[in-house]
Amino acid sequence: MDDIERLAPLAEKASLGLLIEGSCRVHVIDALVRMRVAGGIGRLAGLLGILEQLLVHESSLTTIARSSMRSTGSRRDHDPDIRRIDRVTGWIQQHMARELTVAEAARIARITPGAFSRFFRHEVGKTFTQYINDVRCGEACLRLRRSDKAVSLIAQQCGFETMSHFNQQFRLRHGMTPREFRGRR
Repeated sequence: MDDIERLAPLAEKASLGLLIEGSCRVHVIDALVRMRVAGGIGRLAGLLGILEQLLVHESSLTTIARSSMRSTGSRRDHDPDIRRIDRVTGWIQQHMARELTVAEAARIARITPGAFSRFFRHEVGKTFTQYINDVRCGEACLRLRRSDKAVSLIAQQCGFETMSHFNQQFRLRHGMTPREFRGRR
């Protein structure tokens, strides 16, 4: 099977969200940072480079949800769970810098807080808090790579109230402290 044929299964796996680990993660982050300043052809080349890394390092990819977080066509338009999870994940992305509560998320999803926790875990495959910390740590990675701002400021901008909590969550996901991560660029 050539690389083009291998993209379809990769795309299907990516519809569940991907956790990219190891050296593949470093390559992908570096490519994304370079793509931000590249022109049209440079961005296309960067995308192709990322796809190649994902194909070469398939064992470094883990799905992060049990059901697709993105859907196309009529299923997206008619499935209330898909619209609901899209509203919540979009809200998390927009407001990650502040305290996010289950009660607020449940209100956005238009269900009770108790039902929300079960719903979110079923749809995403992890708890609300785990997902928020994943999003915040992912954003922190990008900011650590593309700026020289103080690590404490980046932690605050990504929604971490204390440095100890930021360091703990970052180390849990990346196997190193934010400062060590920044030193590898």
